[in-house]
Amino acid sequence: SQVPLTPLLVQDAARAVAVIAPDVPRVHLASVQRVEREWTKRDWVGDDRTEVALDIESGEGGPILVGLSWMLGESWVLRWSNEARDLLIAILAEAMPVLHNAAYDFTELGEVGVELPPLWIDTMNVAAVSNAELPMALESLTLTHVPGWTAWKRLIDFKRPPEDQGPRVAEARRFWAGLLQRLGRRAPEGPDEWFGFYNGVDAAQTLRLLHPLRADLGHRWTYYETMMQPLQRELLLQGRRIQA
Repeated sequence: SQVPLTPLLVQDAARAVAVIAPDVPRVHLASVQRVEREWTKRDWVGDDRTEVALDIESGEGGPILVGLSWMLGESWVLRWSNEARDLLIAILAEAMPVLHNAAYDFTELGEVGVELPPLWIDTMNVAAVSNAELPMALESLTLTHVPGWTAWKRLIDFKRPPEDQGPRVAEARRFWAGLLQRLGRRAPEGPDEWFGFYNGVDAAQTLRLLHPLRADLGHRWTYYETMMQPLQRELLLQGRRIQA
């Protein structure tokens, strides 16, 4: 239901008007080879520790899609394969991963051979340091902190099969198709493209959300880095041991 988000949607609409256009990322549904080339290009700016947002979509058989974003307003989506896994492992070895609720993604990835990195940034934990009373859902946090964002979670209904997403999803997709058309972009077509677009938006907004959250923290960012961030891995591992 969108009812709890109504005040945030009203606030977001006002912000969108203020900044003239909605803040909508460009989502690329790409091959492993293309993503590898684009990732290599980021060395042009001389950044040895790029922050890269990561989001996966999973099914009963494990990961289906992995979305990556290391530039604001842009994301890359890969269909899961052994080659995509190997590229992800290589990227995580060079990057600082940024996730929202990392426990979910890293647990799923661990089951398909992606080792847990020593450190990562979790925007949910950063938000908790900023204000423990904030709604921790990714969409709610984004609508609260990023001007011009538009709600996207209704683009997918995980309770229904891909070919029968229902009238609410159809309504949301018509809205987004019109929005993308006004921005001069092609709208996704068919279940697979909408699923990929959804995943890419999740990854892009995770990276985008980090910036205002970090700015809100100010000097408290040091507290997150020195006290909270190093504990994330051990807490996740403890949770796995308890569940086992």
